[in-house]
Amino acid sequence: MASLRGSAPPLALVAVLLLGCGSGAAPGMPSPSPSHTATASASPTQSPGGLTRDQAIAAARLAVPSYASEAVLGAESGTYADLAPGHMGTMATSAPSPGRLVWRVTLGENAGPTGARIATILVDFWTGGLIGWTEVMA
Repeated sequence: MASLRGSAPPLALVAVLLLGCGSGAAPGMPSPSPSHTATASASPTQSPGGLTRDQAIAAARLAVPSYASEAVLGAESGTYADLAPGHMGTMATSAPSPGRLVWRVTLGENAGPTGARIATILVDFWTGGLIGWTEVMA
């Protein structure tokens, strides 16, 4: 039997190791089924990816009506730990776990150093439910 020392590993062995050890699929291979990946589950009426950016903005406008007609200054999704401001002025629920997915939507007008009126609104990534919001006026 020939020694494998110093030679490249057989291609079949590399393929088995890539498919068996990785958390994602190898290039060109189908992604793992949702039953094999750890994700939060969406309700039956929502897409598996949670709310879209536009849906999150609409949810934020409904949640804080005083900002419903204000301009969108930003909208991003991520974990609560990464996106929650240091102080949330109004909490609609208790703070979610740090890893919970949320949308942070910023609405308002930034008319210069003396005319800013801005609300940062956190909504649940899956349901659009209000988590909390804070307001800055200058």
